[in-house]
Amino acid sequence: MKIKTLILCFLIPFIGKSQNVLPEDELQNKPYFYSSFEEALVNKEKATHLNQRNKNLDEIPDNIQMLTKLQVYTVMKNNIKTLRPQLFECKELKELIVRNNQLTEIPEIIGNLSKLTFFNTGYNKLNKLPENIGKLKNLNILQIEKNEIKELPSSICNLKKLSILSVFNNKLYQLPACIGQLKSLKNFNLSYNQFSFLNDEMCKLSKLENLNLEGNLIDSISNNIGDLKSLKIIILTDNRLKNIPETFTKLKNLESLILSKNQLSSLPKEIHLLKKLKTLIAIDNNFSETEKARVKAALPNCDVRF
Repeated sequence: MKIKTLILCFLIPFIGKSQNVLPEDELQNKPYFYSSFEEALVNKEKATHLNQRNKNLDEIPDNIQMLTKLQVYTVMKNNIKTLRPQLFECKELKELIVRNNQLTEIPEIIGNLSKLTFFNTGYNKLNKLPENIGKLKNLNILQIEKNEIKELPSSICNLKKLSILSVFNNKLYQLPACIGQLKSLKNFNLSYNQFSFLNDEMCKLSKLENLNLEGNLIDSISNNIGDLKSLKIIILTDNRLKNIPETFTKLKNLESLILSKNQLSSLPKEIHLLKKLKTLIAIDNNFSETEKARVKAALPNCDVRF
């Protein structure tokens, strides 16, 4: 069975006609959306949102810094190869979306965007992230999926407000030793990389709720996995697991456990302790009929599929 992972979709807020009846002082605080840079420039004192998605652009406008109020900039699905330095003079930027371009690097001056909360640079040609990514102290969401990144800079551990980190479909084989310092991290997508084990440091992510490790080379899981007390969903499909540590049964909040396409022949003896487990999918493994029956009996309120 193909396990599909839902990646977050972010909706651009819609400003209704009723805004026109607001007092002038309130109107000045409302966001103004533009899809044309030229129009935004004419109204640069009000332009907070610029969407240049799918405009067949080869580069960022050379005077983008003149949009001093710009908070949200979308320039996805273009042919941009480099990010102009002027972009990083837009100090009010909170959301920057540059996915689906031809970028080969993110400049170190990205650290200037101290107000940035959301950065999406997925589907490019990056092979690394800049060290100064760690200066984005307000970053809440970082999406760098489908690039060619082999390792993450240790400075990423400085992102204390990071709650969503998506790095699926890169060439990662290990994480920084400090990764456990991301104490706000709730969603971590590491699928389709080259990890061979789930280490102790990752098990320090105390607020982690969703962990996706599908499509790696994992053949062992740390016995400290039970320390992930907030974990609700873990996806381990298409790896090389032969056993699951007994400490898995300490995951008292676990609701979904996806283990398809491994080499498992048994599950923890005390799997019945996973009282909140609603879904267990372990198709394409090596379970005997006896083991299947035991697990189903131990989890009477769980949708179990072998």
